[in-house]
Amino acid sequence: MAQSNTLEEGRWKIKLIPNDSISIPFYFDVKIEENQKLIFAIVNGDENIEINSYKIIDDSLYIYLPVFNSEFHIQILDGYNICGKWMNYAKGENYAIPLVGYKTKEDRFSFKETKKNINFTGNYEVVFSPQEDPWKAVGLFHQKKNRITGTFLTETGDYRFLEGNAYGNEIFLSCFDGSHAFVFTGKMIGDTIYGDFYSGNHYHTDWIASKNTQFKLRDPDSITVQTHKSDIAFELPDLDSNLYQFPNSKLNGKILIVQIMGSWCPNCMDETKFYKELYAKYKDQGLEIIAIAFETPKDFTSKARMLKKLKNHFDIQYKILVGGDASKKIASDIFPSLNSIVSFPTSIFIDKNNKIRRIHTGFNGPGTNKHYKEYVDKTMRLIEEMLKE
Repeated sequence: MAQSNTLEEGRWKIKLIPNDSISIPFYFDVKIEENQKLIFAIVNGDENIEINSYKIIDDSLYIYLPVFNSEFHIQILDGYNICGKWMNYAKGENYAIPLVGYKTKEDRFSFKETKKNINFTGNYEVVFSPQEDPWKAVGLFHQKKNRITGTFLTETGDYRFLEGNAYGNEIFLSCFDGSHAFVFTGKMIGDTIYGDFYSGNHYHTDWIASKNTQFKLRDPDSITVQTHKSDIAFELPDLDSNLYQFPNSKLNGKILIVQIMGSWCPNCMDETKFYKELYAKYKDQGLEIIAIAFETPKDFTSKARMLKKLKNHFDIQYKILVGGDASKKIASDIFPSLNSIVSFPTSIFIDKNNKIRRIHTGFNGPGTNKHYKEYVDKTMRLIEEMLKE
């Protein structure tokens, strides 16, 4: 097969292959601009993650993800076929998953068509790891013909934009966003789905689900709570190593959102996009946001480098501080008046008198549709209420 250093324009399918028994497929669009520059996009349902940072050396293509500390190392076999690996440095210098890719119009999951597909559309009560350490979720699926989109809501955030297919009584969903690689499979038996969940190289558990429009998770505003009356206070370095202290006189008379997050966290990225819009809308009226980031690199310089990449990508205008390593315990230690930080992200809403008005655990992003819209509306009402006080 003749080698080439160009890819054909159009839709590709990439399959990450963590082991011999599963693959994690996702769509990968290739566009060639007039100057022959390549633009790539990872596609999950309604989400397009654009990538324009890459280099080509002979038949090797290196593609650098825009926010996360990960990249593709690809060998171009010809214009229609590639192979290689995905490197995720957030999980270690040697963390890699092999991949193959090809230009195609086929479904995300391609199997032999059956005479009749079950329609999986609906809201489900879901239990992951039901026999070991069970934890609950809400499954939201929408099916048109045999194509399915949706997500899982958990108490620490959602599984973002899942996409896949139904074949007979089986469901297949996957997502790749540059940080996480997920695949969910399941089979409807009676009125219950029995399934498997694989994440990245090693993680696997099972899940069961049944339709239940009334099932809800705990209120995300009730999970992390203030247990001591002492006010929030911290002193942490910014991205240039300058210490920043809160409270301070510059914030007198202003309201504040403290965003506890990490640049490696996809839910945090969804929240950051929302907070960027929120800050632009309300900063002149007295809203401030301070992001405190907990990062996977061990040294400060590497932490700051990842956060500057994040800041530049989203054009973040509010303050970003370095909290330490990516550890919920370390995050909890910075806020001793709270019971614990159990999720990245977590947001603390503070009024003009430095009193906590809300602590929100996790983030349900745009992949959750109405749940995201309800949270946006609720948060904007709280901001406007605190600004008027």
